[in-house]
Amino acid sequence: MSRANFIKLIAAQKLQRTISKSDSPSDKIEHNDKEFLCMGDKISLYSIDGNGYLTSEGFTDTNCYVEKSSKRRLPKNFNDCVYTIVPRYKYDAHNALNESLERWSRDRESIGKGLDPEEQELTSLKSAEDAEQNENLQEFERTAGTNITYGQMIQVKIHLNIEQNYKELK
Repeated sequence: MSRANFIKLIAAQKLQRTISKSDSPSDKIEHNDKEFLCMGDKISLYSIDGNGYLTSEGFTDTNCYVEKSSKRRLPKNFNDCVYTIVPRYKYDAHNALNESLERWSRDRESIGKGLDPEEQELTSLKSAEDAEQNENLQEFERTAGTNITYGQMIQVKIHLNIEQNYKELK
């Protein structure tokens, strides 16, 4: 299944355009800012070829798969099918910390509790990761509500409030 055929945005209703009915050459497409996808919007992704919604269990399982369903009948785990559009986050410090933790056979809870020679490195990397997370949050807050444009780098983040998600997408 090709990527082009795979993902259809259910939230594409926001992309609908009002086209004037006039036959004149000056026909215009009117755009209303509220009709476009915006940073922070919650969406679900439906695969026509796969006949279901893209789902991910998030933190426990990072794999994505198509949950068989129809557009009219939402899957029982619709919670796992709702994503928030966010700017492309940075993960360099996060990945560097994970690599060092693996190299030193340590876990996150052990940072700051040892006197090992690698402790200074891990503490420094943890501080860099915290700063990176703060920067990601600031970027999201800065761009929240702005229109998504063609070619803009974004990512989708799983959103875990099912009752609110269902009401907002309905």
